[in-house]
Amino acid sequence: GRPAGRRDGGGLGPADGAAPGGSATDGAAQDSPVRRGPAKDGAAQNGEGGRAGTGWTDGRAGTGRPAGGAARDLLPAEPVPVVEGDPLRVAFELLYRRLPPARARLLRMLTLAPGQLADLRTASALVGCPAPEAGEALERLVGQELLERAPAAPDGTARYRVPGRLHPRLVELREEQDRPAEVELARARLLERLVRLVDSARMLLDPAAGPNPDPLPGPLRLRSAAQAAGWLLAEREQLLGAVASAIGEGDLDGSAGRLVTALLRALPLTGAAAPADLYRLHGSVLRVAERQGAPRRAAAALLNLADLQAAAGHWELAEEHYRQATDRAREAGDEPGCARAMEGAGNCRRALGDPVRAGDWYGRALSLRQGLADHPAEARLLARLAEAHVGQRRFEEAVREYRAAAAVLRRLGDARGQALVGGALERLQARLVQEGNSPIAE
Repeated sequence: GRPAGRRDGGGLGPADGAAPGGSATDGAAQDSPVRRGPAKDGAAQNGEGGRAGTGWTDGRAGTGRPAGGAARDLLPAEPVPVVEGDPLRVAFELLYRRLPPARARLLRMLTLAPGQLADLRTASALVGCPAPEAGEALERLVGQELLERAPAAPDGTARYRVPGRLHPRLVELREEQDRPAEVELARARLLERLVRLVDSARMLLDPAAGPNPDPLPGPLRLRSAAQAAGWLLAEREQLLGAVASAIGEGDLDGSAGRLVTALLRALPLTGAAAPADLYRLHGSVLRVAERQGAPRRAAAALLNLADLQAAAGHWELAEEHYRQATDRAREAGDEPGCARAMEGAGNCRRALGDPVRAGDWYGRALSLRQGLADHPAEARLLARLAEAHVGQRRFEEAVREYRAAAAVLRRLGDARGQALVGGALERLQARLVQEGNSPIAE
């Protein structure tokens, strides 16, 4: 059987020659810029089994140095390249070569982690291994100073960061040693893991929302609503960064879209979702929809962006997005979406004090709603159109639209709506009397 504590070289745990106790600073102390090669490990690293001339020599017989040799004979036959003034880089290269292949691959794949922060949840997804095995490997990499500890997640899960000084070199190694298809698969696994985590957090915050996602394995689970909210808020930037990175690459739109949907459902449940975050997410939906030539989805994203801008009082920007949504909805043959966008544009012009253009938008939306037999929307738009007429002092047209709205609401049996429209009509008639005009007759 195997000796206790030993694993095969393909695992993430320790292996022969892995030097689990070695660290980058230990290596740096042994490999300074003055030395041109390793004192003990040159032969092993070159796979030459201690052949004469591959290590350091001291001039004694049997060391491989010819008698009376020049000073250059003190150098190893095949020196390890050293970057002057960067002993840590040399130490890293030596340590990296000694890592078991699977652990070296994990270190390379951690450069794909959002925000360069990883835990056993994301690390296990990146390399496709069980979470406990990933957690053990992460701890060993910390011991070798190839990873740094980061503040723990709100549920206490340890988190790690690739040191900034090592990140560029690890990216180079990933590009040299990992096939593009393997990297894409790792990114896809990570995105799907994030989707499941966000969905599980949503279910803890709103158990009745549904649909229920498949439960995560025990080591990956969030345990309570408080942990779920804390995790979502603490990981918000990393999650948004994962979306932006995936959409920027353009090869995993399906997974990226599922993560966007999960975040749009979950973040508002925390009670601290920033409108800017929602704006970024809907912007991501728009980018994917336009890239895929999906005008209906693009129209929906533009409507959501416009609604967020309108809620913030950015009326001109909102109207522009409503205009764009109108065009995309018309392209998709989506009449309800087109009517919604037109009504939104009318609301913007109304807020900007422009009753003429507001009335134009409302009139166009009204025609679509009447054609769709959408009577509640028809009544609402008739009342809005009446307000636009009042703003233009076209009082007879305003009274006519108010009365038409009241008639639609009466057929619908909407007593509250009738009362609101009746009140608006009474205020208009009273205004006419105050201005010395006669009320407009039935």
